[in-house]
Amino acid sequence: MHRVIPCHSSCLRTTDYLPLLAAPGRGRAYRQLSLESVWAGRLTGRRLLPMPTGRHALWAFLALCRGRLAPGDEVVLAGFNFYVVAAVLRQWGLVPVFADIEPETLCLDPQRIAPLVTERTRLVVVTHMFGHPADLPAIRAVCRRFGLLLFEDCAHAVGTRTADGAQVGADSDGALFSFGIQKIVNTFGGGMLAVPEDLAAAGPLPGHHPSPVEAFVSLGSRAAGSAVTQTPVADWSVEPVLRLSRALARRGHGGLSRILEPARNDPGYRFDPDGRSPYRDFMRPMLAAQLGRLDANIRARRAVRQRIRERLAGMPEIGWLAEDRHGLSNAAYFGIHVPDPPGLVAFLAGRGVTATAGDFRDCSRLPQFAAATADLVHSRRADAQLLRLPSHPTLGERQIDRIADAVRDFFAHPAPTPGQLTISQVGRRG
Repeated sequence: MHRVIPCHSSCLRTTDYLPLLAAPGRGRAYRQLSLESVWAGRLTGRRLLPMPTGRHALWAFLALCRGRLAPGDEVVLAGFNFYVVAAVLRQWGLVPVFADIEPETLCLDPQRIAPLVTERTRLVVVTHMFGHPADLPAIRAVCRRFGLLLFEDCAHAVGTRTADGAQVGADSDGALFSFGIQKIVNTFGGGMLAVPEDLAAAGPLPGHHPSPVEAFVSLGSRAAGSAVTQTPVADWSVEPVLRLSRALARRGHGGLSRILEPARNDPGYRFDPDGRSPYRDFMRPMLAAQLGRLDANIRARRAVRQRIRERLAGMPEIGWLAEDRHGLSNAAYFGIHVPDPPGLVAFLAGRGVTATAGDFRDCSRLPQFAAATADLVHSRRADAQLLRLPSHPTLGERQIDRIADAVRDFFAHPAPTPGQLTISQVGRRG
């Protein structure tokens, strides 16, 4: 039986759990540890506001911009995205306008923004997808030209650097960060809003009042979910826990399932500010410990990604990304384009390799955003052909070989179905 290789691991250490266990007696000391001091040297000149999640940070930013944003105003964002971002904007009364992405980076293409700007456009939201830095200088130039606010979604991008070496999110009107269990830095949930000092003082932030039971379940399930994604725990826990979470979901208790297998699209989604545990004091020292070894974590991830690429070099079925085109990626996620992502995911699962597809979508083609439908060639291709492979630092040479061998075996046996195109053919036609 193959040992399970999880798709993601934030590489927590046993000592990372200690702040949670010590929180009852160390709460006051933890509160004295400011986020600004934790992020010193990475984010300067920013007010760092703790949030329950990254989406809470976006919600709070919109609240701080009440004087500059009104219902009916338009927001330009990448079509290939996390659907929740567009849903939150629309829930606030704003109008999402989808622009295409750069195929090499999966990030918003700055050349696609200006043609979409109208007299109602007020904001551009740029997502550093998979931890790849977007072309921020070009995007900022467009925002300055039209007097638009710029907000960065850095949920995947802790440690991602711009071309001049700065942490992304350090020089815009606002930026969200997320520290959930699928992120490169994991504090069992929690997030952060980074804004300039003047915007931080613009007004009161929205309230957040979950019930004690909801808060306990939210935090506890994330701590448990984090444990089961760590190797070697994943070897004996992942499949049983997934079966348990699905059984609970069938009985109306979907909390664990939503954490381990987030919905790829929920047309009826509405943001609930009270649905998550609040930011906890123990998250500050937990964050500080992981930021202290973040650069080593990133170097190790990049090395694993490079070794897998070398073993799969020359395969025409694989389309590679240019993760560092506009800076330095943190290698949080490892994406490739392939002709049949669901088929490859299922094949890899049979080899004990966990890969994922469909986590992010071309939002311009989702039914709930029908009013913003657009023909975005590169977003549509990413939706149809993108797959995430494991690339975390816990992978050794044998596991890297297993991943590469399984991918090669998948393409060595089945013939393409009629009408199925290779990546090179798609590129020539697109």
